[in-house]
Amino acid sequence: MTADNTTDGVVITITDISEINENKQTDLTVKKLQEDLVRLKDRCTVMKNTGLYAFWTWNIIDDAITGDTKFYNILGYQAEEISRYEDFIKIIHPEDVENLRDQVSQGLDCHEVVNFSYRVKQKEGGEVLVKSNGIVRFDDLANPVEWVGALFRA
Repeated sequence: MTADNTTDGVVITITDISEINENKQTDLTVKKLQEDLVRLKDRCTVMKNTGLYAFWTWNIIDDAITGDTKFYNILGYQAEEISRYEDFIKIIHPEDVENLRDQVSQGLDCHEVVNFSYRVKQKEGGEVLVKSNGIVRFDDLANPVEWVGALFRA
């Protein structure tokens, strides 16, 4: 204000509230995703604790197969015996190998869950029928990087 009570200028403050709304929406989205992740983890824990399912991961880049204890118990092998893809193929019944390789090849090209059914040769003789399903994760360039899945004795 000037000495004669007139306005000499105006200060205007502008706030873009759309950014505030976007931040609130992002916070809500992150919170929902965190809740969904906890719920999914709980479901996997329940599935695992039923004793029916085993979980496995194939790191495609490093060609490293890992699984939980149940995975190795169902297959009847130690982790070091089937730590690579070709090691795993060696324990598959010979009549199922070609079909399994075809399914793996198809799975590496798709973004959907792939279901498998195959027989595993047991060390002491005999075989066990296994059903498994998994999905491939891809990097930003659409290269397959990891296959995660579950299996159970059929």
